[in-house]
Amino acid sequence: MMHYREGAPIVDLLKKIDSYQQHYFVNHKQVMDTNEDLLDVASFLLSNSHVIHKQSYVIQLHQLILSHGFLRGAFSTPGTFQIFDRPAFVLQTGRVTKDGQHNLKFPGFPENLKDSSITTLEREKMKADSQSIFSKHPWLTDELEVSYNSFLMSDFDHLNDSIVTTVVVYKNLSIFLPPRFLIRKGDHDIETQLCSSMMAVVLKSRHQMIGFEPNDLKVQLTLKRKISIKIGVQNVSCAVVSFAEGKFKFHLDGCQQTLKGSYIVCVCNQTGFFAALATIVNSAPHTHERFDVIVGIGCALCICLVLVTVLILLVFWRRIKGPLTALKIQSCMAVLGTYSCFLGALYESFHKEYYPHVVSLVMFFLLAAICMHLCMELTICMEFVQLKTIQHLEKKIAAMGWAVPVIVVGATLAAQVLEGFDLDSWWLLIGTSFFYAFVTSGTIIVVLEKYMIRLYA
Repeated sequence: MMHYREGAPIVDLLKKIDSYQQHYFVNHKQVMDTNEDLLDVASFLLSNSHVIHKQSYVIQLHQLILSHGFLRGAFSTPGTFQIFDRPAFVLQTGRVTKDGQHNLKFPGFPENLKDSSITTLEREKMKADSQSIFSKHPWLTDELEVSYNSFLMSDFDHLNDSIVTTVVVYKNLSIFLPPRFLIRKGDHDIETQLCSSMMAVVLKSRHQMIGFEPNDLKVQLTLKRKISIKIGVQNVSCAVVSFAEGKFKFHLDGCQQTLKGSYIVCVCNQTGFFAALATIVNSAPHTHERFDVIVGIGCALCICLVLVTVLILLVFWRRIKGPLTALKIQSCMAVLGTYSCFLGALYESFHKEYYPHVVSLVMFFLLAAICMHLCMELTICMEFVQLKTIQHLEKKIAAMGWAVPVIVVGATLAAQVLEGFDLDSWWLLIGTSFFYAFVTSGTIIVVLEKYMIRLYA
């Protein structure tokens, strides 16, 4: 049983193992004698999202799976296509040595393969493996076809005598992705949702990746929809995935799509990582803008009410002057700081590099507001205890109300250095160090406050 975020060191270890195999395995026997533990471990990690919470680790595992597939395919018998099925993915790789036109279908056995170096027994075994793979994995409902002519490729003069094709189909990578995300299309952003499994196909000749230029090949994907699509409300698009800044980035150019029943057929002119997206096209206009306006109005009203409270406290300061009134004013100031940060982040397009600063301020002011209530309880209890020996006791209690948030936020930032500050949002999202630090410290403060109330009672 692995706990939260314990998969990162394992991913680093798998990278070292793969690097060793790539450099020191130089013949067919060495490669074929290696076990498949790397694929088993990768499948386990991809089946447990809490173990590797970052998309960057998922990308590294994907690259390791492809690398293992290329290693197996490069030293396999020409014309053989090996299938490696795991609970989280299915990997297929094979090598073609004949020049000319090739039409390969995955997952499955390419019937029209021109290579004649494989035996009848090997051919029958590959057919059996390809037929049984669908019964073993009911989720495997997608297919991919690659068509290319090696003579027409832009890199034909630099090609080796063989081309290795590797395809991997993932069961459910959506557990590592947000439920919905925005994609830039033209001058505006559109909201999309992943509605299919994700597949990747890559061609390699010796150490050179090929098939990225237009007209080099044709990739046709048949993807089964995983969610229902309402005609006229949603549109289906084929997307190509890139890995910019260690995250999944979806692009809607490069493929043409058609809808056939419950399947989406994508025709693309390049290799890569593919998926089908459901795009909201006819939703209520300016929904997000209206939501932002409503939230902004709510924050503005709350700020006005808090300011009225502060004004009342200041007006009656002379009559009810004391440490409790001062703590109430400071509590109001902390709440004002929280609303101000929230309102500013709502209407300002902050770059991602400012997310750690904003979430730190939000966390600081929220904790300060909670701490001020505890300080009030302490102040009341101290009046009954009558600790005359401690000088400036009220000021020290008030200073504690600001010191605790500073310490908690500082410790959280120090711990976050190990993981980096590539945050997805300026808010306290579940799964982040800021969220757990806030919940833990806030719970402790509330428990202490309840204890002080009972003690006072």
